Amino acid sequence: MADIDKSLPNQKTTVTIPGEVEIEEAIQENIKEVDDALSIVNKIPVKEFNFIKNKDNDDKNVSFKLNDFELGEILSSVTSRVPWNGYHSFNDNTTTIRFAPWDKPRKIKGKDGAEQTYKAPAFGLAVTRNGNQNYRIALEPGETQVLKKLIERYFQVVFDVKAAQDEAYRAEGGAKTPTKPPAKKAETSVNNEEDDAPF
Repeated sequence: MADIDKSLPNQKTTVTIPGEVEIEEAIQENIKEVDDALSIVNKIPVKEFNFIKNKDNDDKNVSFKLNDFELGEILSSVTSRVPWNGYHSFNDNTTTIRFAPWDKPRKIKGKDGAEQTYKAPAFGLAVTRNGNQNYRIALEPGETQVLKKLIERYFQVVFDVKAAQDEAYRAEGGAKTPTKPPAKKAETSVNNEEDDAPF
C-alpha cells in the first residue's frame, strides 16, 4: 500500500491564533514600515523644495501634505497622463497644486550618427501659494516612475497595517453581527441631464 502525504477530508486541523502580544508586535512592525515608507516619500522633491541659501526664508520655500486620495489622483495622473489639480487652504494661506504631463524631447544618436528626436513622457509639478508665489519642478520620466512606485509601496504598507488592525479587532471579538439590518434609504429620482457624472 502506498503512503499518501495529503490530509484527508474531514480531518481536524489545528489553527493557532496569535495572542495580544504577537498582534501588537505585528501592528508595531507594520507601523514602522509605514513610517519608513513615509520617510522615503518625504525625501522626494515633491514634498519640499528649496535652495540651501534660502532654506530659512519662508517666501522661498513651500511645503504641503497630500492625503491618500490626492496621492491616488497623482498615481492615476501618471498612468493616464491626465492632469490633476489640488487646492489646500489653511488659515490665510491657500495653495494650489498642479501635476501635469508634458512630452520632453529627447535626442538620440543612432549607429550611423544621425540624430533622432523622441518624445519622453515627463511631468511637471507647479505649486502656487497665495496666488503670487510660484514653484515649479520638472520630473523626468525615470523620476516619475520612481514616484509612482513609491506611492504604490506607500499604499501597500497602509493597506497591510489596516488589515492587521482589522484582524486584531476581530480576534478581540470586536466584529459582531448586527442584530437589526441597517435601514434602507428611500429611492430618489435623478435627472441625468442636470448631473455632471455619467451615472
